[in-house]
Amino acid sequence: MDELKNAQFSSALRDEETLSRDERVLLRCRLAKELEDTGDYESARELLTPFWRRVGERPDVAGLEDEAAAELLLRSGTLTGWLGNLKQAGGAQEAAKDLIGESLSRFEQAGSVLRAAEARTELAFCYWREGAFDEARVLLQQVIEGLDEDGSELRLLALLRNALVESSATRFSDSLRILLDAAPLFDASNNHALKGRFHNELAYNFQSLGSSENRADYIDRALVEFTAASFHFELAGHTRYRSRVENNLGLLFYTLGRFTEAHEHLDRARASYSGPKNAVDAASVDETRARVFLAQGLFSRAEETAAAACAVFERTDELALLAEAMTTRGTALARLGRATEAQRALERAAEIAEQAGNVENAGMALLTLMEELPAQLSVAELRASYQRADTLLARSQHPETLVRLRQAARQVLDAQTETASSSSSADTADAPSNRHIVSASETADNALDDQEQMLAVQNLVADAQRRRQKQITFSAEALGAMGRLFLKDGMKTLAALVDETIAAAPADALITPDAVEIVALRGRDSRGNFAQPWADFSLKHELRQPEKRFIELALKAAEGKISIAARLLGFNHNELLTSIIKSRYPDLLAARTPTIPRRRSIIRKPQPRKR
Repeated sequence: MDELKNAQFSSALRDEETLSRDERVLLRCRLAKELEDTGDYESARELLTPFWRRVGERPDVAGLEDEAAAELLLRSGTLTGWLGNLKQAGGAQEAAKDLIGESLSRFEQAGSVLRAAEARTELAFCYWREGAFDEARVLLQQVIEGLDEDGSELRLLALLRNALVESSATRFSDSLRILLDAAPLFDASNNHALKGRFHNELAYNFQSLGSSENRADYIDRALVEFTAASFHFELAGHTRYRSRVENNLGLLFYTLGRFTEAHEHLDRARASYSGPKNAVDAASVDETRARVFLAQGLFSRAEETAAAACAVFERTDELALLAEAMTTRGTALARLGRATEAQRALERAAEIAEQAGNVENAGMALLTLMEELPAQLSVAELRASYQRADTLLARSQHPETLVRLRQAARQVLDAQTETASSSSSADTADAPSNRHIVSASETADNALDDQEQMLAVQNLVADAQRRRQKQITFSAEALGAMGRLFLKDGMKTLAALVDETIAAAPADALITPDAVEIVALRGRDSRGNFAQPWADFSLKHELRQPEKRFIELALKAAEGKISIAARLLGFNHNELLTSIIKSRYPDLLAARTPTIPRRRSIIRKPQPRKR
């Protein structure tokens, strides 16, 4: 805390002993919020020590009125999120969500709409830190829709964080639209910290779109916005965010190929992040520097630097950052010739990015895998990687990404053509010319466990082929998969699928076990068949079918009680489950037990407080 701020706070606290305990809590929470807004999270925590000893402990709310207790829970929760993130404390975001969630419940019970909206905004930020972008979106939309169309700081903060979620998910056009629509409101604000964040986020979106669309005007605009961000952060006394602007400038100059200037800005950013409490921010700078090293052809230095960043992100909840750093490291490993390690790193990067809800980064990791390690992957692996990347990148707004995706498709086709050519030259002269179902001897060679099951599937296929007067090849593995995955639902379901498959398939089609598994995963309402397993496919729709069923079963087990259903599903906060039901599955609203409001007496009675 600087000397001026220290003097101001000392003056504000001079007569603290004359205040009641509730008044002292409210005063210190207000002052802590001011420090939090400047990025001085440790000083903010110290201010609350009379009522909250340390991160990881619950604040002492015993005997406090609802307003003071809710404020103390909110401030300790937000500071737990910030400090836990900076200090790489495992589980910090869960602890923060618990505290903020409790404050939200208290604010809602007291009818404090604005304070509840602030708590919901902070809760969304915790989810964003974990990479849970869908959950963050739901909460932020509630805040934005629930506040008036004005320039209140809370609405601005929610809009800014909504844009941050979209840019983190690489939806830069969506993020830019949100920011430009809100620009007049930010211009009218007197909050320099908030304005600095706005200009920084605006610059990041212009930079990202400028790089992907080759727009020099966007790059110029990014430089202007970064300068504006640095100016406002300086006025706000927010040194931490000024350092982040330096990191962003380093990234911008890297994309322009001006590596010396990139390193200069990264040096300034890294110097301000000394000490273990700044480890996550320092690791973000290291990941940026690793990209610069890659562009310079310094692959060993890139790998070492990216590995160090990964080690930091592994110890925290920063899944989105970990996925990016893992992709950078995988690229460096590939260029060093360490193919097996590179493949493992890139595949893990894709898994982590998907887990974090960042589907575009997951797709980019798979594209990188195909580009950097084509000789390491079999034709089946190339095809599977491409199909997965194509699904993940379906909503990409980057022309460069779409170009890379088309190149990957050609890569798969070339590999398949080469394999087919080799297979054709190896065919024996007496090989049958017509496609036919796998023979009984071939079935026996695959050593299937249940001969009766295999025979039933073969009979279904043979009957359908006689009916359709059409011969289609089913591999032995596909027949086995059909028995394992479909016969449990009865012969009728499988018979219908087989008939549809033979009707739709071209004469030279080969039905593979992968196609059978895809149809099985898609469920009964799918339009796919074994010949067209990806027909009308939507990953979002397919994933939401089991999600909806789990919610339905949880509500049934909880007899409609939303709080019990939320616990069964692993949610820490009831309102998140309620929001998901309202936004995605409104037909399940009737399955909830309605909440009966308690009538409040004008006479206050002492009640035991829940701990």
